[in-house]
Amino acid sequence: MKKRKLLYITTGGTLALLISLFVTIWCPWINEDVAQAKAISHFHKSWENSADGCYMDCEDCGVISVRKISFGQLVTLQYQCGWEGDVISLKTNDVFINFLGKSKFEDESEPGL
Repeated sequence: MKKRKLLYITTGGTLALLISLFVTIWCPWINEDVAQAKAISHFHKSWENSADGCYMDCEDCGVISVRKISFGQLVTLQYQCGWEGDVISLKTNDVFINFLGKSKFEDESEPGL
């Protein structure tokens, strides 16, 4: 009888773990709007103390795409950097928003990121 109870507990625990893993991979609470807002907020916080001034207040700047991937969303941002009078080019960078709502730039090599 004890073996049967242990089997039920083990099966139930495994099933609960699999369901939790599936829901975490799917993460429906991180939708497209939440991912965009978190990516833009992360961008502004990353550049707020930088002297060279990267910004998203240009015509072609902002969120380019949002893709659902395992454990979160991948948001592609387009922005400009540079001083007035410099050659200012458009740059793109991906921001990963994970299932906990934390954000991380995919390319951390630029100053301020």
